[in-house]
Amino acid sequence: MASQVFLRERRPAMARKFTLIAVVLGTVFGLGAGCPPHLDVTPVVPLHVGIEALDSDTGEPLEVDGARRLEVSVGTLVHFVPIEVSPPAQGGGVADQDASPAGLASKPKGAALNKLPFSEATFHWRVSSESVPRESTYDFNYTFATAGVYEVALLRVDVHYVNPLVISQDKARLQVVVSEEPIVLPPIPPPPVPDPGPPFFTGGVEINGLIFFDGEFSLGAGETLRIDGTGVVSGGRLPYTIQVIGSDGTVLAESLGLKLDWTPTESGTYTIRVIDADGRTLDLVIVLILICPPDSPVPPIPPTPTVNLKINGGDGPLELVTLAPGGVSANLRLSWGSSDAETLVASSAWSGSKSLSGTETVNGLPAGDYLFTLAATGDGGTATDSVGVHVVDPAPNLYRLRVTHTGGGDVRISPAGDGGYEEGVVVTLTAVPETGYRFVDWGGDLSGSTSPTSITMDGNKAVTASFARLTYAITASAELGGSIDPEGIVMVAHGDDQRFDFVPDPGYEIFMLWVDGLMADVALSYTFTDMATGHNISVTFREIVPRPLMAEIVSPENGTHHDVGDEIIFRAETSGGTPPYTYHWLFPDGSNVWTDQAGLGHVFDFEIQNGSVYMQARDGAGLLSPVTQTIIWVYP
Repeated sequence: MASQVFLRERRPAMARKFTLIAVVLGTVFGLGAGCPPHLDVTPVVPLHVGIEALDSDTGEPLEVDGARRLEVSVGTLVHFVPIEVSPPAQGGGVADQDASPAGLASKPKGAALNKLPFSEATFHWRVSSESVPRESTYDFNYTFATAGVYEVALLRVDVHYVNPLVISQDKARLQVVVSEEPIVLPPIPPPPVPDPGPPFFTGGVEINGLIFFDGEFSLGAGETLRIDGTGVVSGGRLPYTIQVIGSDGTVLAESLGLKLDWTPTESGTYTIRVIDADGRTLDLVIVLILICPPDSPVPPIPPTPTVNLKINGGDGPLELVTLAPGGVSANLRLSWGSSDAETLVASSAWSGSKSLSGTETVNGLPAGDYLFTLAATGDGGTATDSVGVHVVDPAPNLYRLRVTHTGGGDVRISPAGDGGYEEGVVVTLTAVPETGYRFVDWGGDLSGSTSPTSITMDGNKAVTASFARLTYAITASAELGGSIDPEGIVMVAHGDDQRFDFVPDPGYEIFMLWVDGLMADVALSYTFTDMATGHNISVTFREIVPRPLMAEIVSPENGTHHDVGDEIIFRAETSGGTPPYTYHWLFPDGSNVWTDQAGLGHVFDFEIQNGSVYMQARDGAGLLSPVTQTIIWVYP
């Protein structure tokens, strides 16, 4: 990093210092034999000086208009300081900067103050009044005692101790208008108070401890409603007023705030309303209040009758087989009981009034479905109970159909035929692949690949359905400068993952990745997961262009002090270019070191004042970085 040092006094030992400077400059700029190649020196950049006026009490800048004119009143003490005005850069505009020696020394590398470290600046002030002599000082205080128009002028002179010696200077002027009356700025009006807006509702109102929205609320005669809107009303301007409004618009109750106790006298529809300090209203909820009369005696409720009907001792349903095809089943036995009933009446498959409990035999039944129902009636109402009977003829000879499958899929069978099929029944079979599978063909007592298909049951049958996984194609390609692996058309089974790796050729890098026609994030690989369709993937490469090689000395910091004989550790940081890097160090004692390490130690055996250490990096392609430097001081 470049550094600036500003000499503000001359001492008798300056001759010895200039001798040292001459030795260093001769080493740096090739004024003697054996100087290193490729060292560059930044030329002198002239300063552009300006004037800033400060309040002598607060130190705050005084306002200067666009014509570089300052207006003050008689008796004002103004503190003038120099500033640097950078020349317009590309895009226009100027920048004011601190022009003090300390400020100039802290400017970063590359700013308008980037100059050789061996320079000295002086400042000369003058006020356009014959009674004020020229002042030679960094800053300048002046009290304007009489009214008039003054001109404050500043001359800055810079001496640059290089070979040959360079002197540069710049001038700045500021016009000051002094008036008899003090300058009074108009008062700043207070900011307007923003309108908080109308109040608004954010939730249910609490009524008697319950969160309540629009609806019905029941009360006993003489009971009180405790209404609380706290926490659910916002906005508007405080204070709030809460009211209860009748259906005719009459205000029935009112309280300041958001809490109100009110005892209604009659049933009706009421609105709970909030009013803010500006008179803006907000209706919270609409309540239908019902005032209930006192409780009256309730007559006892008679018990509900019960009835329990059973068939052959069980609750049913009962399944029976006829004794012969077309015949009837064996006889059945019904039994029942009841409670709290006055009458029992049978219905459905039987009929007539029945005793409150008893049994009855039912003759054999032909094939069919039957329901026996018994209803019990008493003072408490009616209850019923039913039992069912399913009677079938003996089954004829049945044939079995056995269906299996391989792979991911299943077979729908219609009709189902869980107990077998009678001779001549036609059964329809439909192959149903699972997701990611396809039907292949039939095997066993069926052949072909048609689905659905049918089979006639003229004996026991066995059928197999075969399924296979779906596969999808991925087309992979790479352009010049690298490769993709795998490449070409890659077949992948449904649900599987497929990874592709991208390998750039030497000197190339991945430029763009396209997946199914869309640009994807650049990476060294890409994986298609859970394949369910085909894809395309392609990758392009581009030649690697290295970034510019940059290097800087990061330690020791600029301007550090050390003792003679101590080892000083110097360290550099490098970016850009093409590794590996080598470093060329040039020390003020004439040492000239090349190393492939970013840091090294160096010992100075004699006093050095304001010594420059230079460093330049070279990359693997032979490119050189700009020269950087740091300043050190070594004392005995």
